[in-house]
Amino acid sequence: SGIRAQAEIIYDNTSSYATVCADATVASALAAAATAGGGASECYNEAAGWVAEVPLRAAELLLVSWCVDSNGKSKGITVGEDTAIDVATDRCP
Repeated sequence: SGIRAQAEIIYDNTSSYATVCADATVASALAAAATAGGGASECYNEAAGWVAEVPLRAAELLLVSWCVDSNGKSKGITVGEDTAIDVATDRCP
């Protein structure tokens, strides 16, 4: 995703993911995805990693959001997995 590419540029420049969610390019991409999905995005970062999720426009089976992270994951997640993403998390469940 464009978010992952931008996050890697940030890491290459700072040796940290601590500012990924505050980056204008990342914030803009998350806002656009959240608008398309009809909900709010979430993004959490720390020096060692980051995670972001946005709602899907329509649930697919039990999947309600899409999650990407600094470990390279990009996957649909369920309501239960969605609630596990918070400030203490830097990866998709």
